[in-house]
Amino acid sequence: ITCGPNGQYVAIQGDMFNELLENGAKSGITITQQFDMILSNPPYIFENEYEGLEQSVKRWETKIALVGDPEREKSQWTYFRDLCHEGHKWAAEPADRFERTGILTTAPSVVIEVGSQAEMVAGMFEYSGLWADVQLHLDLKGAPRWVSAVK
Repeated sequence: ITCGPNGQYVAIQGDMFNELLENGAKSGITITQQFDMILSNPPYIFENEYEGLEQSVKRWETKIALVGDPEREKSQWTYFRDLCHEGHKWAAEPADRFERTGILTTAPSVVIEVGSQAEMVAGMFEYSGLWADVQLHLDLKGAPRWVSAVK
C-alpha cells in the first residue's frame, strides 16, 4: 500500500514481489517506488496441518493459498525470508512515511499473517537487524496470528 496522488492510497496485489519485478512495466509501477505498508497473507499452514483444518477455512481459501505451491511447500519459511529481506527493500523509510498525512503514517511497515511458525517469523524479523518494533499479535482464540514490524 502506498500513498498515491492527492493523498489516496493505492493497493497492489501480487505473488510476493513478482508483480513489481516482472510486471512493473505493464502495471505502471516503477521498481524504485517504495511502499508505506506491506500486507501479506502467505501460505502459513503446514501440509500435515491442512487435513485437520476447519471446513470453514477450507471453503474460504484454496489449498495452494494456505499451504503454498509445490516448489516452496517443503520450505515454507522462504516466503517469510523473502518478506523479511525483500520487504525491507520495498518498505518506505519512516521519515518518508511520517511526512505525509493519513492513517498509514503511524501503522507498521509490514504485517504478515502467520500460523504455528509465528515465533520463528517474529525471531527472523527481530534478529535480521532490518526491522524495529517487531510484535507478535494474537487472534480472537488467543493463538499467534500475525507479525508486525517497522522499518
